[in-house]
Amino acid sequence: MRKLCGISLLLLGIVGIILPILPGWIFIFAGWALLKSTPKAMYAY
Repeated sequence: MRKLCGISLLLLGIVGIILPILPGWIFIFAGWALLKSTPKAMYAY
C-alpha cells in the first residue's frame, strides 16, 4: 500500500512537470521519500 502511494505520487509529479499546473518536483520528492523510507506512522493503519 505504501509503495502504491509512493508510485502514484511519482506519477503525479511527472504529470505536474509536463502540465505545469502543479509543482511536480514536490510530488516527486514526496513520492521518492515515501518509497525510500519506512515511516512509523504508516504502520498505524
